[in-house]
Amino acid sequence: MKKILIADDTKNIRNLLVLGMKNKGYDVEEAIDGEEALRKINHNKYDLIFLDIKMPKISGTKILKEMRNKDDHTDVVIMTAYGTVKNAIECTKLGTVAYIQKPFTFERLENTLKNMETAKINSYYSNEEFTKIKDMFSINPIDPEIYRKLGDFIGGKKGEIYKEFFHKVAEKLDNLTNQKLED
Repeated sequence: MKKILIADDTKNIRNLLVLGMKNKGYDVEEAIDGEEALRKINHNKYDLIFLDIKMPKISGTKILKEMRNKDDHTDVVIMTAYGTVKNAIECTKLGTVAYIQKPFTFERLENTLKNMETAKINSYYSNEEFTKIKDMFSINPIDPEIYRKLGDFIGGKKGEIYKEFFHKVAEKLDNLTNQKLED
């Protein structure tokens, strides 16, 4: 289950996002200001963060800069009622995956999430490392090294499960091969 942080000082926005994302099956935490958001980000690992630009105590932009300075590349969706071209450019340079102008509907948010997933999938297929893995697969599809690399490429919990599963499959294949050689 993906873990999400929603950081916004506007209660209605937080409630909309919390309810909507929980209904979609996400594990959701919330922060009511920038200070709380930064504290949570520093102590937890999130798969996605919804971050308001203008919040009390610490701005969303400052939080985003601090995250990137710490080499934290968690996906961030910026939300703002005060959208300017300068803000959008600055946030894009800091690696946000989406920039949403308030007010917005949950349907618009869902479309944004779908677009993010599509972009991620497209970036996987155009990735040089993924191309190498595909080439290895075409040469020898049962080579366990392929599945280790693919697990590393996927990353996170899913990648670890993937590597563990295919490690077990490779062991079984080795055992079967060794039994046939002995017979």
